[in-house]
Amino acid sequence: MTLKHLLNKLIDEAVHPKGRPKTVEDIIKDEFLHILVEGEFRADKFLRYQIAPLLKPKRGRKGRKRRQ
Repeated sequence: MTLKHLLNKLIDEAVHPKGRPKTVEDIIKDEFLHILVEGEFRADKFLRYQIAPLLKPKRGRKGRKRRQ
């Protein structure tokens, strides 16, 4: 493992230990810290890993879409 990989894992464990960040504040903190480690903002990764999961419909326990 590289140092960047270890630092990114540490950030993930510190900011959102149980899955993806759930609040806007956590998303911003998470992205800012990853930018510091990576040295650049990657819009493609931000959209794929932060925004896209928020837009997906939530599923119930048996894998079915929840009713709204």
